Amino acid sequence: MNTLFELVNSLDSKTLGHVQRRIGEPDSKMAILLKMYRSSQSKGIPDDEKIASRLYPGEKGALNALYRLKSRLTHFIDQLLIDVHSAEGEDFFIAERHLMLFHIFKRKELFNLANHHLKKAEKAAVAKEQYSLLDIIYNEFIIFSRDFLPIDPEDYLQKRRANEEMLHHIKTIDEILATISYRLRITQNMSVKLNITEEIENALGKFAGDEAIFKSVQFKIKFYKTISQILVQQKKYEELEKYLQITFEDFSNTGIFNKQTHDIKVEQLVYWGNALLMQRKYDKAIEKSKMLEAALTENQGVLFDKYIYFVYQLQINSYAVIDLDRSVELLQEVVTSKKLISDAYWLLINYANLAFSYFVQKKFKQVIKTIQTIYRSDFFENTDIHMKAQLAILEMLTWYELDQPDNFDYRFKQIEKSFKSEWKGYEGIDRDLLTMAQLMLNTPGYKHNAQLKAMADEYLNANANNENRIFNYDDWIIEKTGRR
Repeated sequence: MNTLFELVNSLDSKTLGHVQRRIGEPDSKMAILLKMYRSSQSKGIPDDEKIASRLYPGEKGALNALYRLKSRLTHFIDQLLIDVHSAEGEDFFIAERHLMLFHIFKRKELFNLANHHLKKAEKAAVAKEQYSLLDIIYNEFIIFSRDFLPIDPEDYLQKRRANEEMLHHIKTIDEILATISYRLRITQNMSVKLNITEEIENALGKFAGDEAIFKSVQFKIKFYKTISQILVQQKKYEELEKYLQITFEDFSNTGIFNKQTHDIKVEQLVYWGNALLMQRKYDKAIEKSKMLEAALTENQGVLFDKYIYFVYQLQINSYAVIDLDRSVELLQEVVTSKKLISDAYWLLINYANLAFSYFVQKKFKQVIKTIQTIYRSDFFENTDIHMKAQLAILEMLTWYELDQPDNFDYRFKQIEKSFKSEWKGYEGIDRDLLTMAQLMLNTPGYKHNAQLKAMADEYLNANANNENRIFNYDDWIIEKTGRR
């Protein structure tokens, strides 16, 4: 494992900016190494010998010098991540931050300050239900009482015993979740329809005597995450919808949703909206997207930038079926905004969806213009062959619709060559659309062509239950060939 490569390419743009500013001089060896490792993200782990010869030209110990530089940069980024994520406002690490300060002041024998931060650590850990961390904190209090007389160790001995009971509850929670997870997974391939309520009740019945667990906020959140993830993996969208409706109401009514758990509320709405979308309940999915958008404005909009794209995603995919013009408007907003999508790949996906939407609208010149924008994008060369092939096919069908045989023939030769070389691993049946388009272009009265009829039937049958297509050409084929 190349630790630095994994670390550098795990950084989001905001954190990367922090690292670059802390390094300072852009021409320093550390800054150049960071840039080289970042730019090689799509190409795989870089060759250290080549990097060493570039950073330390002519030096005998260039590779060892590079290893030392890599170690310093790794440590530098690790420390910055600690600083950034333990800063004010990053409340998940509050307890850890105070515990570190406790050790610093204890080592300096500044016991009042040490005690202050240890109490802060306890308070934060209690608030976040960090019971494993509390066990460490109570042990520190007990040991610290030998040096700091105001601490009564008996108080913390009692707290530690109570905390040990809660840790036992946590283990029981894990047992419950493991049991439920197993029960739901083994029903995945059964012919009978999954009754999620019954399966959950059967699993919970084994632990019914431990009432404290079922009142725990931590248990309820862990329980929700486990059930939701399993149902998504099993594509049980109807059951997921029903489960989320019950869970969302419970979390709302019992006060589980608050500033600290706001991300859970937003996450549930995202799950819920997508469950509706996958069931083709488009009107309800749009309603849920509006609930999600309203939730994103809560708590000073702290999660707005992170999740607003999901609002668009729900609406774009829903309106694509019930109001294509509106879907196109939203796609245009997404691809022209500099705030909605920061990831180049997802921007490319949205451009691709916009191009296909124009195709459905029969705005064929707009299709070509949009595809050319994609071809010019920085990310296109690094995208997978499946997407490249799909875009090429869409382009070819558009040249057919524009009745431009010269452009069609010119690009057809290029694309066929790509299928034999660069895209030789592509196995999608959509490749047959190229042959079908060529037949239609060059065959008068093509609707009576036996080969074309057979290919159309094969395509429609092969894709009858295909939910993973990037573009769905069924309606186009039916329109052109009259097949059903």
